[in-house]
Amino acid sequence: VILGQRTWFAITSRIEGTFLVTVFTSGMSSGVHSRTADEDAAEVALWGGETMVLDGHQEFTIRELFASKHESRYVLLVSTIAALNSALLGYDVSIMSAALVFIRREFQMDDVCEELVSGILNAAAILGALLGGLSMNAHGRKHVIALACAFAGIGSVLSGAAMGIKSLLLARAILGLGIGSVVMAVPVYIAEVVPLRMRGCLVSLTEVAISVGVFIGFFAGWSIGLTSMTWKWRLMVGVGALPALLNLMLLQALPESPRWMMMRFGPKLAEERFAESGAPAELIREILGSKAQQEELDDAAGWREMLRPTPGLRLSLLVGLGIAVQQQMSGIEAVMYYTPMMLQRAGVRSENAQLFLMLGMGLTKLVATLWSGAIIDRVGRRPLLVGGSVGIALCYLVMSASYLSGWLLACVGSFHAFVACYAMSLGPVAWVTISEVFPTRIRAQCVAMAVAINRATSAACVLCFLSLADVMTPAGLFFLLSIGSTGAAVFFYALLPETRGRSLEEVEQQFAALALCAARREAGEV
Repeated sequence: VILGQRTWFAITSRIEGTFLVTVFTSGMSSGVHSRTADEDAAEVALWGGETMVLDGHQEFTIRELFASKHESRYVLLVSTIAALNSALLGYDVSIMSAALVFIRREFQMDDVCEELVSGILNAAAILGALLGGLSMNAHGRKHVIALACAFAGIGSVLSGAAMGIKSLLLARAILGLGIGSVVMAVPVYIAEVVPLRMRGCLVSLTEVAISVGVFIGFFAGWSIGLTSMTWKWRLMVGVGALPALLNLMLLQALPESPRWMMMRFGPKLAEERFAESGAPAELIREILGSKAQQEELDDAAGWREMLRPTPGLRLSLLVGLGIAVQQQMSGIEAVMYYTPMMLQRAGVRSENAQLFLMLGMGLTKLVATLWSGAIIDRVGRRPLLVGGSVGIALCYLVMSASYLSGWLLACVGSFHAFVACYAMSLGPVAWVTISEVFPTRIRAQCVAMAVAINRATSAACVLCFLSLADVMTPAGLFFLLSIGSTGAAVFFYALLPETRGRSLEEVEQQFAALALCAARREAGEV
């Protein structure tokens, strides 16, 4: 998989900059706008072609993150504590995959009921993301994360105590409210508190935490499944309250987002509060020292701006919301939820064997996510997304063929390869990009909308996955998912600019410039 991605990157890196400039500028007549060589080079730089530089900023390496400098230690600690909250989503996805084996037996559930139990969390997460977005600008990023952890802990306890399907659905809805807000708020918080050269690596800790949660959930499911207890699934889901409680305690050590503090109370108070948290002086200067940023944050904006966007914001919304949809259209959460059932249809009959294979998938996802986080600020967002989507499409093709041929080894191997491709691309990179592409003044609202759409897409996939597998057969379903992943690769290649090495304010200017290029192209065609 790694060799395949690197080969794809080597090929596309030679042509992607020129192709994208051609797409956005073809048809412009010389009478409308006479372009110079400097403009062409600048436009290639906007798209992340070979001429791109890091705008005078030092390129980040993974060694710097673990350096002894105060700044490195501070941002690593703050980002890690914040990212740990995202482990709640990973734990739920993996532990419910194992718990459903026993819940289905106790409550005598059919496929439709099982889809409802799995999907209601994501349906509630839509509301959680929207409510979190409404609250973040008013009450701060940190307070929204804390409240979300409280909801997640309560939902986990109630899930373990559920005595029927109705009470289980209610408990998982409460859990979903918390998880939706966490998934929305954490990437925004990290992106606003770290230096730009480290932003890709540190925001990707969100997906690392999700992968850690997935692995812990699979391990807990496998180990508890080996016991002779009659209430196995209740312990599996109830234990999810412990990480929520731990996160609530750790959050007390975190500062509020300095960009939010500047927006609400001005640069002086923001600097004072950020310094009180132990932030080094060089970090304070980098995050709060831009006069342009201070002026922009004085311009309070809300949901109305999203309804009447500028051309630059319109392009940002297209890219950000498109990535949110494509991440879940890959089918990752549906596959993870229903891995035992799909393995059983492939020929793996033993429940212990199913849980053990799921444990291997969790470990694969964790290792691949760590690798992606280590290289994202050197390789860039766009090559990882394009290459990973192509890899996912190939894995689905192998899955489809293995179900038709009955080749069990190929089926199991393709499941693991699919998880690896996702974890190296759409998993971490999507959250990094979503946290970058929107303007600071309305980032909370835009990210809330992106997460709501992300959770809605996930809910749709989870709610109909087993039913589609029955109607189309697993081979047909995986072939359909392969087509969707191919479309995602085309979307990323054609529309996504490279944001590596740019401040959040420079990214906004980048999208505005690209929108202007597109407008000039249309004027030339007319």
